[in-house]
Amino acid sequence: MVEEDEEKTVDWLADFYFCQAERILHASAEGNLAETSRILKLVNELPPPPLPPQRGPRIHATAPVKTKGVAAHKPGAPYPGATPVLSRPYRNISGRRHVPILVTCSAGISFLRFKKPQSPYLSRVIRTKIKWRQKMTDLKERLQDEVNHAIGEDRWDEILRRQHHVGQHQRREPTWTACYEKSLEDHTNAMRRFTWRNNRIASRMREIVDRERELAEVERKERKRAKAEDRKRRDVEGA
Repeated sequence: MVEEDEEKTVDWLADFYFCQAERILHASAEGNLAETSRILKLVNELPPPPLPPQRGPRIHATAPVKTKGVAAHKPGAPYPGATPVLSRPYRNISGRRHVPILVTCSAGISFLRFKKPQSPYLSRVIRTKIKWRQKMTDLKERLQDEVNHAIGEDRWDEILRRQHHVGQHQRREPTWTACYEKSLEDHTNAMRRFTWRNNRIASRMREIVDRERELAEVERKERKRAKAEDRKRRDVEGA
């Protein structure tokens, strides 16, 4: 029972001080000089931030021993010994030609599927691109939310500068809003480059599929003609 009363008291005090702080900030924003001076006094009385903990001597990790004659494979790099997909179609192949299928996933990423099961390396590349796109989407939402807060920060800075001459003799820095809008612009440009690269690769892959299909048809007709000539030759020999 005593613990419940203490928790209720703490909650009531927290709500009370929050309402008081909100009232003071609102009054200052409306031009109340007394409340603004009160805020400045409280800010000046804040203790300095704690110093960062001192770091000990850096311990360098031991470099991995490289096996002679074997190159290390970096994540995201082309698989060692693999032929680039965009270098297709091949003129001369062994066996029957298999026409790849152009697949576009929900994230707008295109790739060529030659067989099932899908290559683990290809699956890893696709997952990496999907995660990067989702990360950029989440970042855009956060930046858009922060722009609204940045507008409020700029209004507060303007009140301090106009009514209390805070920072009037200092070099004007870019506003909070301008910084976030610049970040949004950089984000938009990065997404445009990502989309442009994906569209260019998809167009090249579409050309590969069309060309592979044409070559497969030519080779099918050639096999059919060769079979007909071989059958005719056997008929002549057997006569």
